[in-house]
Amino acid sequence: MKPLLNLGQRSYEVYLTHMFVVFGLFQLFVLAGKPMSAVPALFLAVIFLAGLLGEVVARFYSEPMNQFIRQRYSQPEGDAPHLQSLVEQ
Repeated sequence: MKPLLNLGQRSYEVYLTHMFVVFGLFQLFVLAGKPMSAVPALFLAVIFLAGLLGEVVARFYSEPMNQFIRQRYSQPEGDAPHLQSLVEQ
């Protein structure tokens, strides 16, 4: 179940990048003469490679960017603005 859980955790990155995999593998499918018997393998390959690409994007782009944003814009715990001070401004 761990691979499916990881795929779910990286679903946004997979969503953003899966079409690169789909177009690339579909081009290979067309060049191979559209062998219909290869369609199940094509689907499995797309899922696997899209998940792998999503993991790479998450590991080397999304997560480092999340860490940067959290460090850059986080406030110390006691320094959260109060609602009243926001209303007065």
